[in-house]
Amino acid sequence: MVIEVSRETPQVVDLFPLGGDFGLYDLRTTNEASKNSTYASKHKGEEELSFTALCWFNNLTEPSRTAVKNLSAVGQEGNTSDYCN
Repeated sequence: MVIEVSRETPQVVDLFPLGGDFGLYDLRTTNEASKNSTYASKHKGEEELSFTALCWFNNLTEPSRTAVKNLSAVGQEGNTSDYCN
């Protein structure tokens, strides 16, 4: 989200009007989710990304981590994660 500043009333511009996602991956190792047989079966053929994805929230420092975790999510997918606790 970007806030446009001008002499007129500020307006919020949505950079991802249809939704957006950001992924962080560590290709050196597999994540905890990949060790779950149900998850592994569901994501067969997607191992390169699904098995190396990280919870990027955990790589932020405070107060940024708390701010991101408190953002409102859209839909059920925005409220759940295979990688974040």
